[in-house]
Amino acid sequence: MGWPGSYWVSVCHVILLSTGVTLALTSQEGGTVLHEVLAGRQVYVYRSYKDVQIFHFSVPPHVSVAHFNFTANDTLACDARNITAFLQAQSYPVVNPDGAEFPSGMWINRSHVYEVHLRSDLKPALLSVPFPVAGDWFMVAFINDTSNRITQAGLFPSCHSWLQSEVEYRQEDQITTVVPEIHSHQEIQLYQKVEGSEYYRFYVPSSTWLVVVNISKCVVLDDGEGSPSCPIDVGFRTRALPDLNSTDTVVHNCADDGAVCTLEVVPEEEAWHYIQLSTHQAAVQLSMAVKFYMCDEPGGSSYHLLSRLYLNQLCSEGSSIQNLPLMSNDTANEVNSTIESEENADNMESRRILFMPSVKRKRNLQDGCWPRHNLVKKTFGGNFVFEFDLPPDENGSVPLLLNITNDSPTLLTFNLEPIIDIGGTLSVELAVSPFMNITLHNFTVDACVSRGKRKEPNLDADAEFKCPRGHGLHVNTSSLSAAATSVLIPFPEPGPWYLTLRSGCYLSNAR
Repeated sequence: MGWPGSYWVSVCHVILLSTGVTLALTSQEGGTVLHEVLAGRQVYVYRSYKDVQIFHFSVPPHVSVAHFNFTANDTLACDARNITAFLQAQSYPVVNPDGAEFPSGMWINRSHVYEVHLRSDLKPALLSVPFPVAGDWFMVAFINDTSNRITQAGLFPSCHSWLQSEVEYRQEDQITTVVPEIHSHQEIQLYQKVEGSEYYRFYVPSSTWLVVVNISKCVVLDDGEGSPSCPIDVGFRTRALPDLNSTDTVVHNCADDGAVCTLEVVPEEEAWHYIQLSTHQAAVQLSMAVKFYMCDEPGGSSYHLLSRLYLNQLCSEGSSIQNLPLMSNDTANEVNSTIESEENADNMESRRILFMPSVKRKRNLQDGCWPRHNLVKKTFGGNFVFEFDLPPDENGSVPLLLNITNDSPTLLTFNLEPIIDIGGTLSVELAVSPFMNITLHNFTVDACVSRGKRKEPNLDADAEFKCPRGHGLHVNTSSLSAAATSVLIPFPEPGPWYLTLRSGCYLSNAR
């Protein structure tokens, strides 16, 4: 079974981004407050997408809320006009304010788009974005002018409108970083005290296909009658603090589990991930472990645990703790510390520590280590078009067809760079080879196009649900028209993209 690799991206036009100033202040309520100010830029009457003015914001990490403040003004002796702005994370918003229809076969509505309306009368328009994703945010703005009036030049003043933007970012400071183990012989049990809400983060390396979060040893310190055994809500999100109202946040209630509360999620490779532990009880003490399942590491897994704790909450099987490898909050230098008694342990300050968990799980690596092909980017000279090809063979030639199996999914990956790769349209084309023998069997391929996280096509679901939070493609050898398909992705987001293929076959005379 074959697949001709054909990816291409065309850049429509050169984008000029607005410049601004960022200031940092300390909030009396705790945390850091950052301000970003973009200088005023002229906005134009919308006739087509080329008339929009583009604004660029740089959202810092760990932001709990971003407050946008927009104001607009006109030249003197001009009436105030209506201005519309669309704001989106990572790439340019795909909008059609004139009501034009998008072409068929185009994948839009991939991200949430915020819409703002204001007038050019210096009255502010406010927008609050909770828990925004860190990185590049883009806004397009234009003047709404539905008038078709034609005026003679020179009889009326020439009116121009400018739009200014200011953003206040409230950044969380109390975030515990999860660090990898350094001593496999350690058998240490960690307890965390959760009051209200606590945040944690960890970095997922490449080739990680599963993250498992384990919550155990859960104890309600002020145990009232009727309290759940583990009244903890776990929130998990990639590249941003968890938002319980966001569709990209995974939420799990540990009160429904037994002695060990387990959350399994597919991560985004080479990205920061965040965990929020929250409780409505006065205080809950628990142990948390995070485990990676990887394809490139011997044994296929790697343990991570918390990096900050109070040493009087660190317990071993004995009555004392000896020769613990510690890491200070300010440095990453490993030191040795010997605690002679529990009394000395009570006086220790919060430190960073590297350790491994006591919870161990086994999993078949074949469940997630699929055949993987990292596509190679090829740029053409003289234009803004590039494509992704299959990796070259040992003799240096680039194969046109890819053999896949129905034993497991096959994964194709490629990466788009921020700013420079997002200004056009990504075309993903899928086809089966016309040279296959279909005398006895017809062949089918289901594919799932996704960004950030790989998605496996669900062969048992209806077409609409075969690829949740992605875009599904389907081809088969029953006819020439069904043997090829494609999808257009305007202004694709940067980062890793995946095309997951799943093949099957059936009798040619089956109905």
